[in-house]
Amino acid sequence: IFNTASVAKTLTATAIMQLVEQGKIDLDDPVTSYLPYFTMADERYRDLTVRHVMTHRTGLPEFDWTAPGFYDNPDNEEGALERFVRSLSDDELSSAPGEEFAYGTLNYAVLGEIIANASGESYTDYIRNHILTPLGMAATHQLYDELDFTKLASLHIPGPDGTWIVNPVFPYARVEGPGGHFYTSLEDMARYAIVHLRQGAGGNALLSPESYQQMWTKVSDTPFPPPDTGYGMGWMIGEHGGHRVVGHAGIDLGYNAFMSMLPDDDMALIILANQSDVVNLTSLPAFFMRDPILDILLGTTAAP
Repeated sequence: IFNTASVAKTLTATAIMQLVEQGKIDLDDPVTSYLPYFTMADERYRDLTVRHVMTHRTGLPEFDWTAPGFYDNPDNEEGALERFVRSLSDDELSSAPGEEFAYGTLNYAVLGEIIANASGESYTDYIRNHILTPLGMAATHQLYDELDFTKLASLHIPGPDGTWIVNPVFPYARVEGPGGHFYTSLEDMARYAIVHLRQGAGGNALLSPESYQQMWTKVSDTPFPPPDTGYGMGWMIGEHGGHRVVGHAGIDLGYNAFMSMLPDDDMALIILANQSDVVNLTSLPAFFMRDPILDILLGTTAAP
């Protein structure tokens, strides 16, 4: 079992689009339509829409990962997402809504609370009931206390004296779940990717073809590797050797992941790995392995 980190954003985006199809969310509605208690010290917050949040074009601040208590005393109780949204009341936007792309996991914490209010279920319950259970993803969990630690891939983190800390207990705040915290297995991720590759066709369809078209249309350029990677709504958009690629990367303390789907080739590559470096993206196993494996799968490079 591995932490998928930011690959979780695709789950949240899928849930939002399900609620759009049900008529419970309009992407161009203000965030305050679903979170009436959402306020900021910057009046421009009233112009923030669900679409802005989906596409990381909000101007919202990112989590302060170094803040006292963020990890040593994380909020994992029911209502954590609402408490987090309310805590933004003293913050200001760094840019006008829709003006700039600035990737941030905090955006997806806001989406998690929108999902809860629009659906009447907690974020965790909604994802479980409407995505994980229908797809048979029994090994996938957000909450730390639901994990089977005997199946958890070992983390290896360098300690202050240079020795390795193996498999440390690393608590996560519940607000990280919608944008950066789901544990899963390779088998579960394969089920998830197969259903998305069908784009609304066949059994267990999660969304209509129209929703995939919206999610998988590039809205912004990004600085992310590989070169020319763009961002749609919860999904990274790019190409490899002339083949369209959609998916997401994930990086967290001790883990990294890559889900790359080639919809036109009916092909998906899932890489889940443990690691120690969260600074140099190109040194992470999932990142430097992805392109060579895609070359082999596409027949553009001979297997070693």
